[in-house]
Amino acid sequence: MERTTAKTRERDDPIAPEAAAGTGAGWRERTPHWSWRLNYLCVAAVTVLVAPFFLYYFHGLVRDLLSTELVTHSRHTLELYVSGLEGTLAKYQPLPTLHSLHPAVADLLENPTDPARVANVNRLLEWKNELSGAADTYVMDMDGKTLAASNWRRPLSFVGRSFHFRPYFQEAREGRLGRFYALGTTSKRRGYYFAAPVRNSKEVIAGVLVVKVDVTAAERDWGAKNHEVMVTDRGSVVFMSSRDDWLYHAIREPTPEFLADLGQTRRYVDKRIERLPITTFEAPAAWKTGFRIGSAKRKSYFALSHDMPETGWTVWLLAEAGPLEANATAYTAAVATALLLIGAFAIGLFERRHNLLRTLAIQRRARRALELSAEELERRVEERTADLKRTQNELVQAAKMAALGEMSAGISHELNQPLTAVRSYTDNARKFLDQRNFQKVDENLGLITDLSARMGDIIRLLKVFARQTSDELDAVSLQTVINDTLKLMNVRFEREVITLTSDIPAEPLTVSANAVRLQQVLINLLSNAIDALSAQDDRRIHMGVSADGNGDLVTVSVGDNGPGIPDPIRDRIFNPFFTTKAMGQGLGLGLSISYGIIQEFGSELTLKDNDGGALFEFTLRRSFETQDGIAAQ
Repeated sequence: MERTTAKTRERDDPIAPEAAAGTGAGWRERTPHWSWRLNYLCVAAVTVLVAPFFLYYFHGLVRDLLSTELVTHSRHTLELYVSGLEGTLAKYQPLPTLHSLHPAVADLLENPTDPARVANVNRLLEWKNELSGAADTYVMDMDGKTLAASNWRRPLSFVGRSFHFRPYFQEAREGRLGRFYALGTTSKRRGYYFAAPVRNSKEVIAGVLVVKVDVTAAERDWGAKNHEVMVTDRGSVVFMSSRDDWLYHAIREPTPEFLADLGQTRRYVDKRIERLPITTFEAPAAWKTGFRIGSAKRKSYFALSHDMPETGWTVWLLAEAGPLEANATAYTAAVATALLLIGAFAIGLFERRHNLLRTLAIQRRARRALELSAEELERRVEERTADLKRTQNELVQAAKMAALGEMSAGISHELNQPLTAVRSYTDNARKFLDQRNFQKVDENLGLITDLSARMGDIIRLLKVFARQTSDELDAVSLQTVINDTLKLMNVRFEREVITLTSDIPAEPLTVSANAVRLQQVLINLLSNAIDALSAQDDRRIHMGVSADGNGDLVTVSVGDNGPGIPDPIRDRIFNPFFTTKAMGQGLGLGLSISYGIIQEFGSELTLKDNDGGALFEFTLRRSFETQDGIAAQ
């Protein structure tokens, strides 16, 4: 029974089996509707079970990708901060050695109680300090007492103070370059100290010259969004930071030895070193560690570090973990929402699929029928268009033949005159040849050559005008077409006693047209003008050519001083087979064909008033092809 039903459906709907084979619709039609709903529920249940694991994996993947991008950017930022610190210290490192070479410094150490020498070195160090941009510059004797300083004018001057406990002094007194970072005991300002020994004329160390560098200026550039920067010493004490509340706190518990050294060198003076409320956690790959800092409101950071061995510093960049986690969660939520929408859409789509299959089959049959009808209609339109084009070309050719017929008498006269002259010159040449008057023979032969060239030119123009041409547009010389046209019409002008005036620019004008068809339009317009002047004595025709201001269009006009076109028939003047001439004097196709040709050129032939006469005008688009290309055509 099922097979009979299937065969009946195949006979009723020949497309249905094909659709069933391609999409599984046939199997679905044999399946109860409740079974498909059960399938939907099973798919939904599996999706609900699998989705949390997928979203968890996706969240971790996005988090890792965002972390990789953040660590790359943070590492680059950290390198910039480290380079800035190293550059600042490298700028001031050679200054103590350079300043110690000044004779006034060594002279002061030889005479430390001379007020004049003290004042002189004070001013010298003040000038050098301002010039270099250092925080302070001062000179100490071998006991660590400051003899002269750049801040001698300030209330808290270093002059007279002893810094013998500072390691930089002890290292320089031993002949080495002293380096030390500390909080100033007098100024209470953080700085990095460079110290160099001062040698007298006998190369004996007589004192120490110190340059203090203000490193706090670098902190002003560390306040970027979503990350913090700090510098710790060998004991993990924060010495510099973008957060003031982190200063003089240790990120791990200081050792007793380190605290004892702080008390001896007075590195941080009277600051109490406490541990920063910080805990560590495992950060994603490429990060050094993770920090949670704070007591009440803890903040999580991913940390990178860079060691500076010469200074004993470690520069830390702490990127906030919160924005990264928020972005990863947002991406995961967006994907979950998208999956939910896709699932809902898929369920709705599958639910409608069964009902749409038959509708789609009907639509395919209807569409195929429409396509066949459209193809047939397109074929018929192409055939009719080809027939119309062929008929139009035949009419154009017929109109050219009719124009040639009208000009045949004048052309015959133009050819007979040179032929008669050729015969006469030939007879004369023979007589002169018998008389051995070779000069006269040469003159007669030259005249015969000129007449032959004239006849050849007339025949060439007739052949060009009479041949059938395609309707393709080329770049043609407008002056050449006009000159050829006037040569063909010259006999009618002379016979009808027509005065022709023209206004044609001397500059060569190249237009986009078909030369033969453009010539036919001009011949039709000139012939109509000649016919319109047949009933009057004063016969004048004017041909004008002008280019527009932009030089893109060229306007061609043919006007006469005849009776003009009456208003009642102006609307019909371009209709096929409409003529104002007497019976047997024309088919009424000249203006209609000319109108169609100008339309093929992308323009329009228009009729205008001309002081009583008729003025026909059309425009052509200029072509900027080279003259060599036009000559070749």
